[in-house]
Amino acid sequence: MLFTALMKRTAGLAAASSAGSANRFPMLTLGALRCLSDSSGGGDMGGGGGSITYSGGQATSGQGGFYGAGGARASKAQTAHRPEAVAHAADIKSLRILMEEVDELQVELRAATELPKQISIKSAIKKKASGREMTELLKRLELKGQPVWGMSVSERDLVKEARRLFNSC
Repeated sequence: MLFTALMKRTAGLAAASSAGSANRFPMLTLGALRCLSDSSGGGDMGGGGGSITYSGGQATSGQGGFYGAGGARASKAQTAHRPEAVAHAADIKSLRILMEEVDELQVELRAATELPKQISIKSAIKKKASGREMTELLKRLELKGQPVWGMSVSERDLVKEARRLFNSC
């Protein structure tokens, strides 16, 4: 299904590239992808007189190959699974709610004119920003001082802002 969709999509490109375009452009012919080169290039792999070139020399002499063929650059080491490196939606939602509460307190602080009211609001902000809930959320949403994977740009900014607020308290 995907192959037929690709064939239909590239049919116009194949016709355009076969009608006198520069060499070494892919051309789709009868469902096969074939790279064309000029007649002076080496790499004839026998049969049909077609010349197929690729990096690495002549395939007939055993020195040719495609980049990355055979797992030449594949990592042989085992990679560690780190589930803590991915954000959970519930943690992001909790942090968003907590930061909205802090924002509301900051709005109240700017509107407050009496000193005792300002002191109590600052205390409430500090309590929320440096409390256990914020500490636990930041532990789960950061890894090595950076936001974990799986967050949008705005969510990453939210985590960075929460860290800045936490550090300022």
